[in-house]
Amino acid sequence: MPGFPPAELQSAFVGQSNEDAINSAWLFYIFMSERWKKYGLRLGQESHVLDFGCGWGRLARMFLRDVPASHIYCADKADLAIGICRDTGVPVK
Repeated sequence: MPGFPPAELQSAFVGQSNEDAINSAWLFYIFMSERWKKYGLRLGQESHVLDFGCGWGRLARMFLRDVPASHIYCADKADLAIGICRDTGVPVK
């Protein structure tokens, strides 16, 4: 799993940090999982994920359980966000 940026940076992006930030990202992942199932879709080794506006990568890291890191794309207009992702090991292309 990727590392985490300092709590202050996490909060600056999403208003939460550490366990609270990850818990809210997990709720989003669960919400999306229900939608995929509803439409007969499954994530797997051939899937691709785009996290647009990735911030420090809290959502992208949730998909690492199902999708290869090489198939996860993070995009953000802020160079700081991309730098944080790279520094903490979140897949960035």
